[in-house]
Amino acid sequence: MDRLGRTIEELKRARQQWLRLFDLIPTVPPDTSAPLVEIADFGPNPGHLRMHAFVPAPLSAHPALVVVLHGCGQKPAQYEHLAGWCSLAAELGFLVCYPQQQDGNNAQSCFNWFSPRRRERDQGEAASIRAMVAHLAQAYAVDPARIFITGFSAGGSMTAALLAAYPDVFAAGAVISGLPVGVADNVSQALEAMAKGDKRTGPQAAAAVRLTSEAEDWPRLLIWHGLSDDVVAPANAGGLVRQWRHVHGLRAAPDVDRWMPGGRRRRIWRDAAGRDVIEYDSVLGGHMLVAPSTAVIAAFFGLKPPSLFDKALEKLAHLTDMRSLIASRSKQP
Repeated sequence: MDRLGRTIEELKRARQQWLRLFDLIPTVPPDTSAPLVEIADFGPNPGHLRMHAFVPAPLSAHPALVVVLHGCGQKPAQYEHLAGWCSLAAELGFLVCYPQQQDGNNAQSCFNWFSPRRRERDQGEAASIRAMVAHLAQAYAVDPARIFITGFSAGGSMTAALLAAYPDVFAAGAVISGLPVGVADNVSQALEAMAKGDKRTGPQAAAAVRLTSEAEDWPRLLIWHGLSDDVVAPANAGGLVRQWRHVHGLRAAPDVDRWMPGGRRRRIWRDAAGRDVIEYDSVLGGHMLVAPSTAVIAAFFGLKPPSLFDKALEKLAHLTDMRSLIASRSKQP
């Protein structure tokens, strides 16, 4: 097959993969109501994004801020309908910011996480999102230690990129069905990584994060990924863990490894101070936004304490771990 023929076949495969992605996005009416207000003038906008925000009443003094990045083919109101961040913000008194991708930037309305000139510090879409954060931080006296970011799919991948680009801005982030930082620099590489995962070693992947900033204190990270995801391979979640473990200098084995109700496996890596630095939740399901992830992410950010039910489950899991340890030791000669 000649070069032109191979190119045509690659384009066909890429189109099929994108179409499969859109088939898996939950159907939500385009006019879904959400308490989001568009802010037109938020400062420098080199990435040509739109900004939507929710300011609850009452708003806490020196509130936290959560930036939420939608997936391909979605709008902020649609994503909010699935995730419910504004409802949680109304309950707890923090701000929510929803950047919106425009078709002129990406025909599928995906954030361009695979483009260096759009994801790196002070460049393109990353710079626009940073400007939105600065606007809200100044207008509402946001607590600089409680600025967080989360996203799904392409938005999740851009979330990881922004954690790398602005570790001095974001205290923590949550990537749902996303990919590691720097795993792709163009569409072709992005599609390959989506299908096959990150082939870099941990040190190589961590170097891609460190290239973006000279930070000494890196953000914490929660990863949420479906075990049967056939759009963004679950191997990418493992790649994110590997990448950020090396960024933080954490050992390979998690400090916590427990099965939770509903088939969720929860793994946590802690630093020397006992702080949860990386959490990886692998869940049953495919490429989708799972609503319970919002509560889990909010707890990881420190916005919402675990419920009494969650605490009871943790205690039960801990007791189960202890019983297993005692049983294994009793069998030793």
